[in-house]
Amino acid sequence: MYKIISTSHRKVFEDIEKYKNDEYKTLQLIVDFISGMTDRYAIRLFQELKGIKI
Repeated sequence: MYKIISTSHRKVFEDIEKYKNDEYKTLQLIVDFISGMTDRYAIRLFQELKGIKI
């Protein structure tokens, strides 16, 4: 799952963000990734992950 997150988001997560709480840092990465999705991308990703077509 980590590989589907864009490299720019991963770079920030790994090298830039310096939160003391690792759980918060991980949740921030997920929220940033989801908030950056377009509707079309979110639907396509859902279909790929579930192995279905809508």
